Amino acid sequence: MASDARAKEGAVSFEFGEYVLDLRRQEMRRDGSAIHLTPKAMHLLEILIENRPNVVSHTELFDQLWPDVVVVDANLKNLIADLRNALDDHEREGRFIRTVHSRGYAFTEKVIETRLGTRPPDRFAVLIIAGERIVLQQGENVVGRGRDANVVIDDHEVSRHHARILLTKDGITIEDLDSKNGTFVRGERIPQPTPLVDGDAIRLGTFPLLFRVISRTDESTTGSSERRPSVTPPE
Repeated sequence: MASDARAKEGAVSFEFGEYVLDLRRQEMRRDGSAIHLTPKAMHLLEILIENRPNVVSHTELFDQLWPDVVVVDANLKNLIADLRNALDDHEREGRFIRTVHSRGYAFTEKVIETRLGTRPPDRFAVLIIAGERIVLQQGENVVGRGRDANVVIDDHEVSRHHARILLTKDGITIEDLDSKNGTFVRGERIPQPTPLVDGDAIRLGTFPLLFRVISRTDESTTGSSERRPSVTPPE
C-alpha cells in the first residue's frame, strides 16, 4: 500500500485543521478522537495531501486507487463524497478538498507534516486573520487575493499577490510584492524585506493581520481563545 512505502521514506502523519492523519496507525483523528475512514478513503486523502496544492487528475487517482482494475467513474465520486463527509467538508465551500471540474481534485488546507525520526517543531509561525490561525510553512508564503496564493485573503484592499513571508533558518521576513495599497508592519509601510517578530501587527492596505510565533508548550496549556486572538480592525 502507498502509505506503507511513504512511512518507510519518512512521512508518518499529517496535521491539518482539527484533524490528524496517522499513517503508522492507519487512523484519522479529529481533536484527538478517532473517526471512521475506510482504507480506500484514507489512501485517497493521503494522495491528495502528498500532492498539495497541485491538482491530482481523475486518471492519476484511478491509477493509484484501483491499479489494474477497471471501475466506473462513480466509484471515485462516491469515495470523494465519503471523504468529504468524514472531514465535514462541503463541495461548495471546499475547505479541504477543491473540485476542479473535468480535471480532478486538490487539497487546499495547510498541513504540518511529521516524518520518521523527527518531531513537530517546538515553535511555529502563524498569521491570525479575523480570529483564525493560519500556520505558515517553511520557505515562501505568498499572501494575497489570488487563489494560487499560500494564504488567500478575499478583500478588495488586498492585491492578487500582495506580500511574501519567508521562513528560513536565519529568521522570518516579510516583503511587499509591488502591491497597490502597500504592506505595513508596526504601522510603517515597508519599502524592502523586513524582519518579523512575535506580536507584530501587519496591514495589507487597511486589512489587518497579526503575526505570532507559538510554542507547542504554550498551545497545550492555553485555551483556544488565548491562542487564537482576534485581529482588531483599524479605526
